Amino acid sequence: ESLILDYNGQPVIGFIHKSNDEIKIFRKNGGNWSQESVVSGQTEDDVALAREGNNELVFFFDADERGLALATKPISGSNWSVSLIDTASAVVGDQPRPRVAADGTLHVAYVDISRSLIKYGVRTPGGTWELSEVTPDFEFNPTTIDLALDTLDQPLIAFRDAFVDSIFLAEWNGTAWESDLVEGESADFTGVDLNLVISDLNSPW
Repeated sequence: ESLILDYNGQPVIGFIHKSNDEIKIFRKNGGNWSQESVVSGQTEDDVALAREGNNELVFFFDADERGLALATKPISGSNWSVSLIDTASAVVGDQPRPRVAADGTLHVAYVDISRSLIKYGVRTPGGTWELSEVTPDFEFNPTTIDLALDTLDQPLIAFRDAFVDSIFLAEWNGTAWESDLVEGESADFTGVDLNLVISDLNSPW
């Protein structure tokens, strides 16, 4: 499930309804909750919500297409528009982690399961998606990831590698992604969630 606040500061919750693997949205307006479906007639997983200007965004793994998808809707609208971001691999789009920069640029990190790697996508307002591979094929087993933007809106991605039970931090150096070990095998991170935050001094935590 995923939670954001709308432009009035009211909660919006997205989750997968397990009876039919459909994305449901619950939103609070005043004291009442309303419910809607994002898409129907297909199977989804790993939902993540975001808000960009006057648009609500739902990133998810489309299990039918086996790719990363994005549903968008104006806050005042009633219909969701769905597009595919990445279907370049057999199974890609797990664990989407979206972030929206101050200028409206969309960032999303996600996992390519079939190649056991992390991918990253960026789209400027009015532009098209630019995709890159954060880690090499099968070098890591990224079971938990998180994405954050630094004070210059540059992406950083933290991930847990289940191969060696360690945490790594990936940073974009301007031309390529670099991954550094944060914490090694001395600790047991099995099953632990991962949250990446950036301090006001631009330090990752």
